[in-house]
Order: sequence, then structure tokens, then C-alpha cells
Amino acid sequence: MANIHTDFLSLTLKRVDVNRKDPLFLYQIETTLPTFQNKSGSGERTYSEFERLASHLTLFYEDLYVPALPDLSVSTSNGQRPDDEDNVLIARMQRWINRITSHPRFKASELVREFAESDQGFLPLDKPVSFHRQASRFKQLKGGFGIGSSVPADTDEEYSTLANQTQNFSQGLQTASKALYAKFKCRKALSSAYLDMATKLSSLSEKETNAIIQKTRFIIDSTYRGLANVVQECGELQRPQAQAENAVIGDTIVYQIKNTQSVKDCLDARLSGLAQHHDAAKNTDSKFKTMNKLKASNNIKAERVNDAIEDMHEAKAQEQEIHRRLEKVNKNLKRDLNMNYKIQVTDDVTSAIAEYVRAQIQFERQHLKKWESLRNRQDSFTGDQQARKRSESIGRADERRAAQLLSSHI
Repeated sequence: MANIHTDFLSLTLKRVDVNRKDPLFLYQIETTLPTFQNKSGSGERTYSEFERLASHLTLFYEDLYVPALPDLSVSTSNGQRPDDEDNVLIARMQRWINRITSHPRFKASELVREFAESDQGFLPLDKPVSFHRQASRFKQLKGGFGIGSSVPADTDEEYSTLANQTQNFSQGLQTASKALYAKFKCRKALSSAYLDMATKLSSLSEKETNAIIQKTRFIIDSTYRGLANVVQECGELQRPQAQAENAVIGDTIVYQIKNTQSVKDCLDARLSGLAQHHDAAKNTDSKFKTMNKLKASNNIKAERVNDAIEDMHEAKAQEQEIHRRLEKVNKNLKRDLNMNYKIQVTDDVTSAIAEYVRAQIQFERQHLKKWESLRNRQDSFTGDQQARKRSESIGRADERRAAQLLSSHI
């Protein structure tokens, strides 16, 4: 049997073809897992096959958390897709597949092996019984569609805390998304204001009529033009700066909102399991009462008693199976959410903030460089003017001394 804690599986994405309706990812694999026929190789999978893998892992492993699959959408600037779109998509998908192949149970699963090795595409046929299949129906029960009273109360405080934390985090992400969009619009408006200011500065010197200022027309014109150029360049920087904020922080928020929905689905599936177990227990009790009534009856047929006993045993077996699955979910899901989901979210958000800070520092350095260039330009003008004043002062002093010498000899 494979040692799932030491055996490794590496699936590295190399390229992506985004020009297809269903983008195609090319990858290389390396593994020491004994279930693999080849320990290294290459292959290709479409995005829809990645979706299929995520869906089947969710169904097969109802006691585990499966990270949300990243979207294909990439933030655009003025309707134009970024030049590094391929790299962005590969980085997103690589992060996701790394979390699947590093999970001790996922990487040892037949689903992942088939996904990585199959030459005929990834088309798993088995669809197991799963609490997730009834999760959407259970949401209606919780929503008060007339039968919510049959849903048992969840007495596990840890799961209640996880549900509240997930809901609060989701609401916080929604609020942050709205705030980021408002800031994005403000920065675009700031860009327009900068450009408008630059236009007015460039024509300001032409309207100057002050006689004193007219004598320094060259310096004034150069000052206005220099200031207008810097303001225009800073205004042009505002849009890519806003786009960088949206791409880094905005895309992270969008993904984490999707990820919190995956967690909610896991928690709803568990509650669906509780409801199913509750219904199965009630069904077993009903079958048991029916059997006892038949036994107590004076006029009874053996076939009916046998059928009742068989129904009761089937109901009991179903209840025990649901109880077994539910206990597995109760034991493993909270651990997976605490050990994987929370750590992964922390890593994602921390990395996004660090990337955002680095990008903003670069933009602010560009702003600073432009303003410093204007300052140096103005310092040169000020220095020349002071030099001319010194020269003129020296010239007038020489003229006075020459006049004095001339008068002394006359």
C-alpha cells in the first residue's frame, strides 16, 4: 500500500491555449505513487475536464473540502486583455492543482490518477451517493418551503462557529469588493482630472499679460510646460495603477467569494446528511412499529410479517449506512476546513496584499521620479537666474570702479 504521506505527485502546467472555446492546458507529471503506470510523462486537459475533476472529487469525498476551481476571466484594461493573460491563468490553475495533488487523500485517489494519466480524456462514469446531491434540495428546506420543521437542530458548536465565520467572511468580501470598485472609479476620475489640469496648464502661459512676468516669458513658458507634462504623465499613470489594484485585489476577492461558497456547500451537505439521518431514523422507527402491529394482530399472514421484517432490516441498514457516512463527515470535514481552507485563504490573501503593495510602490516611485525631474528642472532655472544676477551685479560694480578711475585721471 502506498504511503500517502511520503509519496508525491507533481503536475506542472507548462502552457495554455486560450484561443480555444474550451482552453487547453499542457502539463508534465512526476510521481512516486505505485498506482501510476508511468512515473513521469506529459498530457493535456481542457478547462472543462478540470471542472469535472473538481465536481467528482466533491461527490466522492463528501467529508473533505475541495477548493473552488478558479475562473477563466482575467481583469481587462479598456476592454483589452492583458499581455500576460496566459501566465495569470497558468498561475491560478497551478495553485489549485497543487492543492489537490498535495492532499494526502486526493493524490492517492483513482480520480486524480485517471485525470493525470488517461490518454482518452477524463470522463469518469461513476457518480457515488453523496450528501452534496441533496444539498440544493436541503437549502429549500432551510429556506422555509414548508417542510423545514423536519430538519434537526445542529448541536455541534464547532460547525456552527465555522458556518458563522464563513458567512461573516463572505459578507466582508462583498463589502471589500464594493469599496474597491468605488476606489477604482475614483482613481479613474482622478486620472481625468489630472489630464484636464495638464491641458489648462499648457495654455496658461499664453494668457499671461502681467508686464513683469512678460519679461521672463521663456522661464514661465518652460515652467508651465514642464508642470503640464508631469501632471499629464501622472494622470496617465492613474489608470494602470487602478487596473493593477483591480487585477490583484479584485481578482483575489472574486475567487475567495467563490471559495466561501464551496465551504458553504460543504456545510450545507453535512446538514443535508443530518436531515437524511433524521429521516432514516424516523423511517426505521415507523417500520419497527408496523412490524410490531402485525405481530400483535390475531389475523396475520406470514408473508406480510416477513415483508415487514425485511422492510425494517432494510430501513435499519440504510440508517446505519447514513450514520456511518455522517460520522465520517463530522470527524474529517472540520479538520480539513481548519487545516486546509483557513491556511490556504490566509496564504492567498497575504500573497495578494504583498503583490499589491509591491505594485503600488512601483507606481508611486514612478510618480515621485516625475515630480523630482520637474524639481530638478526648476532648480536649474533658479540656478541660472541667480548666476545671471551675480554676473550683472559684478558687471555694474566693474562699471562703477571704471568710472571712478576715469574721473580721478581727468
